[in-house]
Parts: sequence; structure tokens; C-alpha cells
Amino acid sequence: MAVFVAGRLRLWQGRPADWDGRALVARAAELARATVARADITRAHPTSTAARARHRAGERGAAR
Repeated sequence: MAVFVAGRLRLWQGRPADWDGRALVARAAELARATVARADITRAHPTSTAARARHRAGERGAAR
């Protein structure tokens, strides 16, 4: 399948025709990992697993 925009080939078989889409995604992932690694992250809420466990424990306690 090919996609043409304004008469120019943009996608060929689902991939960009004139630039490297895989390289772009790989580079973006690399930069994202580095940025997150440097970030001062403070968790404001428990993980979904911990919140679910706390919620279920509270439900059991209220039913008694």
C-alpha cells in the first residue's frame, strides 16, 4: 500500500518513504529513558496494585 500526499509518496507499505521511522522511534525512546532517569520523581499516589489491595482490604473490613 502506498500513500501519496499532494502528489508525493509519503508511506510505502506502512513505512515512511523518505526518512527512517524506526531510527526516530529508537532515538525518542533513548532520550525519554535518559530524561526519566535524571528526573526527580516523587510518587504522589500509590501504584494501582497497592491502591487496589488497600481498597479491597477496606471493603473486607467494612463488610464485617
